[in-house]
Amino acid sequence: MIFFADESIEAECTSLLRDKGHIVHSVAELFPSISDSAVLAYAVNSHAVLLTNDKDFGELVHRQGLPHLGIVLLRMRKTSATVKAKILTDTIDKHGEELVSAFTVISSNTVRIRKD
Repeated sequence: MIFFADESIEAECTSLLRDKGHIVHSVAELFPSISDSAVLAYAVNSHAVLLTNDKDFGELVHRQGLPHLGIVLLRMRKTSATVKAKILTDTIDKHGEELVSAFTVISSNTVRIRKD
């Protein structure tokens, strides 16, 4: 799969996904400090599922109606980056294509996938 990691996504997550064979573009590597709407537009143009820790993307897609090809929101504030990366990759391994065109929220012990 192709992912676009928002600046809030830890390098451990990006690295582990790449190690597992996924294509991962990264805001931190390509476009530091761009706006959330520009991040979302880049993800759409790249045919990528957006990975983020920032719940503002829910506002952009649900209230403002901006298009997306899937958003994965990680809600694990007190979780180490290593554990977060493992939970993320396990979720992708298990749910894969279900994440496309969905708004997914991953916490330490739950995964909620909402199709638009």
